[in-house]
Amino acid sequence: MTPIPQHWQRNLGLFLTGQFCSGITSMTVQYAIIWYLTKQTGSATILSMATLLGMLRWCY
Repeated sequence: MTPIPQHWQRNLGLFLTGQFCSGITSMTVQYAIIWYLTKQTGSATILSMATLLGMLRWCY
């Protein structure tokens, strides 16, 4: 059995903070892409498809 590192709470905090920043950044980029496609095409179909594909990306 491996021993628990001495600063496991700090390591966990750093890991969760990194995951949070990564998720926020990824969602911001996804929003920007959807907004760009909508502004360029003006199509509700493109908006719907881009949003659906963005949601599906989070499932995998």
